[in-house]
Amino acid sequence: MIAKVRRVVQILFLLFFLFLFLIARYPYTGHTEADLFLRFSPLIPLFDFIQNFSVSWVFWPALIILALTPFLGRFFCGWICPLGTTIDAASKVLGSPSNRTSQKWDRLRYLKFAILTGTVLLALFSVHVWGYFDPLSIFNRALTVVLYPFATLLVDSTLLTATRVPFLEDAAYFLYDPFKAFIMPETQAHHQGFFWILVLLALILGLEKVSRRFWCRNLCPAGAWLGFLSQFRLFERLVGEACPVCNKCQTECKMNAIPGGDVQHTSKVECIDCFNCGAVCPPKIKAITYRWRWKPYHTPVDYSRRWTTHGGNWYRRRWRASLRSGCSIWGCRTEIPVTARCDLREPSPRISSRTSAFDASNASASASPTAPVSSPTPSIPVWKSSGCP
Repeated sequence: MIAKVRRVVQILFLLFFLFLFLIARYPYTGHTEADLFLRFSPLIPLFDFIQNFSVSWVFWPALIILALTPFLGRFFCGWICPLGTTIDAASKVLGSPSNRTSQKWDRLRYLKFAILTGTVLLALFSVHVWGYFDPLSIFNRALTVVLYPFATLLVDSTLLTATRVPFLEDAAYFLYDPFKAFIMPETQAHHQGFFWILVLLALILGLEKVSRRFWCRNLCPAGAWLGFLSQFRLFERLVGEACPVCNKCQTECKMNAIPGGDVQHTSKVECIDCFNCGAVCPPKIKAITYRWRWKPYHTPVDYSRRWTTHGGNWYRRRWRASLRSGCSIWGCRTEIPVTARCDLREPSPRISSRTSAFDASNASASASPTAPVSSPTPSIPVWKSSGCP
């Protein structure tokens, strides 16, 4: 249900941004700020502060988004961003691969933090290149130079052609007059830089054949900035004990924010509140809920290149949990009481025979105190699977 509401909200915000674009084009009346569209960008307050060392309330839409991010996470990316909505539409058309197929590209997640860091460092020296990577700026350029001229040319040509058909003439003129009055009152525009902006837009949308939301996962500096602010988000995804671990939620996650094999956890840095995980959860179980938690767990930002399908710091979390429970990273010894969910399996026969011989030698040594104690180096059992938290 929430996923359907999100899609409706995405469409409404996209229409809202198109409306802001149309009222800011020629002839400009001045009733609305011409750059109101761009004031929703989460990057503007950051770089405005770097330049002026103050926060301007002119950018109040972006300030509201930033103020809500520590509570709701990257909701801007999943609910508001017009470029993200366009990418989702392209994903439906092109047919993006599953997370399992595209998991190798998740190692590039550090790039968005590298781009954000690079643009911040350049801004400290008054070199502002962040606008070339800002998602709202990219969408506005694509709309101005590519999409709007192409759409108006297509509609104008279609309506003029329809006026030459006798039984369509009246209907065509009925639509053509308001079109020229409200949508395209000026002559057909031809902008410089059309080719390169078209290539950039095609590249961003075409990357959906490589991975879902490739731009948002790996390249968008606005997503990196919002992800940095979402590390302690209070609105969390919770998985109940009734979860059958079917991994449907991990498969349907747009950002691959759910570690494979560890569906209990969610990367708050990557989650964009798409709620696809709850939509695909088996209806008779519904183990996934969303609640406020005033003592949330922390998802640290992983700036390294070693981001795997299990999440940026999944192995480190597992290592710390193993120290608390007495388990190794790869398995648990049977004599240690395990309170967490450990899926114990039998070790391989080769390892089992070697550890049995080691235990027998220790037993004989303890029975004969005078006998020399042999201390062969035991091999660590390699378990076939593990379920330690």
